[in-house]
Amino acid sequence: MPKYAEPLAFGPSAVDWQERINFDTLRKERADRMREVMKKHQISALLAAGDSNIRYLTGLKGPDFATGVWYVLFFAEAEPVVFAHAGYIMHYESQCPWISKLRLARSWLNGICGPEATAEEARLFASEIAAELTAEGLKGEKLALAGCDQTAQAALQKEGISVVGGGNLFLEATAVKTEEELKCIRMVVAIAETAWYKIIEHLRPGVREEELSR
Repeated sequence: MPKYAEPLAFGPSAVDWQERINFDTLRKERADRMREVMKKHQISALLAAGDSNIRYLTGLKGPDFATGVWYVLFFAEAEPVVFAHAGYIMHYESQCPWISKLRLARSWLNGICGPEATAEEARLFASEIAAELTAEGLKGEKLALAGCDQTAQAALQKEGISVVGGGNLFLEATAVKTEEELKCIRMVVAIAETAWYKIIEHLRPGVREEELSR
């Protein structure tokens, strides 16, 4: 007999009288999971860009209008350093108390600022990453990269930092879901199922798709 998941006993809102999705636990377990994977592969530091990567590591939501405008330096044995977009950093300081280390991010917007400005911005970016690694006693250690472009990689290597691919770390970490993540998945499925049932109720010969979407 198939085993069905328990039905949701809560909705998307937060209340004080029932345990629902615990986002503090969600963030902590995701970070712990990545640290576990990093230690397994002997990676001390991970530099990640891209909204989904940063969201997984920190629980932060940031600018999605362009790639590479913010990033996070995540450590296996220390608190992460978030390099944030100037328009968001003030909000993180007041709204995201679980992040203790915030810096302004560098960005070259895929080279739109021209070759000379891009090279200078990338140089400053790499020197700041090197300074953070040195502060954590990780100078000379491998730095895993995920979601970073070729300009970032070249600048880091020019700074003397040994870089390796880090995308596999995310694949391994996210393959195992925590209980809080499963709650999120069940909620999304419940919302989707409700929408499908509403559609099924109105299905009949001759009904057009645009009518169902109203």
